[in-house]
Amino acid sequence: MEQTTDEMLMLKVKQGDLDQMKLIFERHHLKLFRFLYRLTGDKTLSEDMTQTVFYRILRYRHSYKEGQSVNAWLYQIGRNVFYDHCERVKKNYEIQDESSIPDSQSQNGTGMEAEELNEQLMLAINSLDKEHKEILVMSKFQEMRYEDISLRTGMSVSNIKTRVYRAMKELKSVFFKLNEAG
Repeated sequence: MEQTTDEMLMLKVKQGDLDQMKLIFERHHLKLFRFLYRLTGDKTLSEDMTQTVFYRILRYRHSYKEGQSVNAWLYQIGRNVFYDHCERVKKNYEIQDESSIPDSQSQNGTGMEAEELNEQLMLAINSLDKEHKEILVMSKFQEMRYEDISLRTGMSVSNIKTRVYRAMKELKSVFFKLNEAG
């Protein structure tokens, strides 16, 4: 049995077959939630934003263009929902990555140093603008390949590489300034 592609499903949704939206939701809601959670650090807010994304997909289904990557379109809507929320509440969200926080007991005396460095790194990341932070979340925290980031954002691979380079350069500069001050 041939599997229906996301593009085929989205074209059916665009034509009014809204039952196909269930399959699109099942395929993408967890990845989208994780993406939004990495940006907000708030589970409830990320769940609400994920629902908003799928509401907007239904609302704006007529703007979907045949041949367009559903994945890229979905993540563009997700970014827009996140940016809209940031504008509404005027809050700069801090990236949360509990898995990268070192266990102070397992560091044999260097746990506090590692913890302090990790805190400074998170402060540096959170001082970046939204676009740089988003690219870093995808490339470094979610360990996505540039090609996958390109598909999700609609940007070229070379543009992604440039943005990651610039974000890392800015991050390094901010991190060392914080390290010198701390």
